[in-house]
Amino acid sequence: EEKTMSKTVLFEVFELLKSQGLVSTENEFSKDWLARSESYARGLRFHDAEPSIATMALLASKLQYYGERLLSQQTEQHRALGDKFLSYSQICHGKINERCVDRWQRVMAA
Repeated sequence: EEKTMSKTVLFEVFELLKSQGLVSTENEFSKDWLARSESYARGLRFHDAEPSIATMALLASKLQYYGERLLSQQTEQHRALGDKFLSYSQICHGKINERCVDRWQRVMAA
């Protein structure tokens, strides 16, 4: 279930960015927002894989960076988008923490 959750968040962010005209393709999203190869998001879907913790961290960081800047803008539309970015950034951080906790608990239990 955790696998699907991280992947779901990642693709929700893609859809949000696409709806705002900030990216037009998964290739662009993979390169510009995930700092990965153009085929990264497609590969996740094809292999039903979860994004790496590093990828989630990069996405969380970028969403936070732009979210904070959008909050300082004049228009309500920009501020609303900033709120969404910050919300998704927090969700990404939560997913990262869940996976880290799971990993260290498994190591301690071994």
